Amino acid sequence: METMTQPDLSMSLRTQRNNLLSPGPRAVCDWWPVPRATSPRPRDTPKDARYRGTTLAEAAIVFPLLLLVTLGALQYGWAFVNLHRITNAARHGARIAAAWGATDEEGEAAIRALVGDMAGAEPLVITDHKLATVTATVTVPRTSVQLIPWNLLPLPEHLQRAVKMAKEGAQADPA
Repeated sequence: METMTQPDLSMSLRTQRNNLLSPGPRAVCDWWPVPRATSPRPRDTPKDARYRGTTLAEAAIVFPLLLLVTLGALQYGWAFVNLHRITNAARHGARIAAAWGATDEEGEAAIRALVGDMAGAEPLVITDHKLATVTATVTVPRTSVQLIPWNLLPLPEHLQRAVKMAKEGAQADPA
């Protein structure tokens, strides 16, 4: 019969445990298990076999929904970027057309220069001489600014922005 070795009381339990887990198996006592470098994989029990494939089934449900939400966020983000571009183009066109001696065609050309890559963009600049104002309107169909060709989320049929500015050097007719 093997005798049990007495633990070394000069070392703390933590030091003894670290010695056990360090490379090179050394047993502190006969009854303490020696850690192995690799442990064999336990065999599947019937309970484990029952749950095999549930992760794949859950992923098959969750990943398409996650993809749909991600694509919807991208679609809305792209729509807001283009709406910002349309707003800036309308502002720029109104600013150009409101300058002293400028024509409506110059304002429309400035708008076309900013939104020319959007198919179907319709710039319209109208000068109201009675009120001494310039109104620049930009209308772009949804299909020309859609990032994804499917209608995942509701968007307006046309993105439209209008900007009104005072005409420089002109005075409103009092009548």
